[in-house]
Amino acid sequence: MIVLKIFSGLCAVYFFITLIRSLISWSNKYKTFIDFCRLEGDAETISYIGYKEFYGEEYGLRKSYSLGAALERLNSQYEKTCKKEYFEYGEYIRINRYKSILYVIVIFLCIIVVTVQM
Repeated sequence: MIVLKIFSGLCAVYFFITLIRSLISWSNKYKTFIDFCRLEGDAETISYIGYKEFYGEEYGLRKSYSLGAALERLNSQYEKTCKKEYFEYGEYIRINRYKSILYVIVIFLCIIVVTVQM
């Protein structure tokens, strides 16, 4: 019983650290892509991926956006310009969009296991 408590506690800590690392990675990838779009002068794609210009903030605020519309825009820009950055960011979004949600669910499951066993 005690071993299961320790194990689920360690799992919760591990997944919490993994969640933080994935969110930092996601943010860095987002900022890099925004900088790329700014250099390309592609304001329309920036708005499709949820970027909103905000005075005083370096990268603006993220607003809600349609993931399908963003991926469609990224694919059409890739076909138009043949620049791999559009394709790579689209693939990154497609692959990693549910990871953070999964990590949060696992953390809560680990916490529930610990509290039920008390």
